[in-house]
Amino acid sequence: MTQKEIADQLKISRSTVARAFNGGRINEETKKIILDFAYENGYKPNNLAQTLVRKNNISIYVFLVDSISPTYVNDIIKGIKVSEIKFSDYKFEINIIQMRASEEKDSQKQYKEILKVLETESPKGLIVSFIDDTYIKNISDLCKLKKIPLITLDTINYEKEKNCHIGPDYIQMGSLTADFIITGLRETGKILILNFEDSCNINKMRVKGFLDFSKNFKDIKVDFINLSSLDQKDFDKALSSCNLLEYDSIYSSFKSENIVTYLETNKIKKKYFLIANDLNEDIKNLLYKRKISGIIYQRPFYQGIISIETIFNYLIKKIPIPNKINIGIDILLKENLSIGLYYDFK
Repeated sequence: MTQKEIADQLKISRSTVARAFNGGRINEETKKIILDFAYENGYKPNNLAQTLVRKNNISIYVFLVDSISPTYVNDIIKGIKVSEIKFSDYKFEINIIQMRASEEKDSQKQYKEILKVLETESPKGLIVSFIDDTYIKNISDLCKLKKIPLITLDTINYEKEKNCHIGPDYIQMGSLTADFIITGLRETGKILILNFEDSCNINKMRVKGFLDFSKNFKDIKVDFINLSSLDQKDFDKALSSCNLLEYDSIYSSFKSENIVTYLETNKIKKKYFLIANDLNEDIKNLLYKRKISGIIYQRPFYQGIISIETIFNYLIKKIPIPNKINIGIDILLKENLSIGLYYDFK
């Protein structure tokens, strides 16, 4: 397809089509129509490299942290790879850097690595997950200075920094988890929350949603125990410090499998209504065995897909990047766990 054919199909002038691709003055709505039509019909302008980027490749850097849930990170990467294949004709070069961030020194290393890329590699887009609040403002300011689009996955300060955040509504996620548990308890009972404060405030938002929803039920009581880490030994210490027979449900937004491990190791026979917010091989098996009742899960596969598509739309189609993209939440049961590419553990 040529620009003339696009003009004929849309019944507009050839010069209007050319301005849409070359950055000339044109109504934004008209420009979007032209670029959408061109993309959907496989048009690839010969001068793409000259008009959109001044290098052969469009270099995107993705920084992922795999300290809490490796499966979650793997699902993001699967989504990124799908989009990378989809846009391969546009010479998108996706550079994925996986890092740990379980300790302060790991967060500092992550921050320094991001700064190094911004200073030396001149990326056309940056995607980061689990970036510590201590560093996000500096990264955001530097990206704005260099006019590099920044997308965050799993960080809560997008409202303040005005970056694009792609992810679920964590407060809604907590509310849905509480709804699931309270419905399972028939609106009466006692819930124990094992609370771990992560550096990105994800747990804080989930717990807020959980508590806000729980307040609507006078026969539901909620207690807290704070965790110092997500290690099994800290779960064991927390759970052994209280009389578990008082409770009907135990909730942790991370590492719910550690709860089951404690109950089984200590041969506690009482049946608890358990809901997870993670998805990994252990959680999958526990759901199949009905040792947990369900999973309220965000959609990392779609986070990966949409993050690359958003940068593509900005660089190629000139579509502004929104401040927030809500990817929604999945409610997974044993019966529907296998549905969807990003739940394939092979």
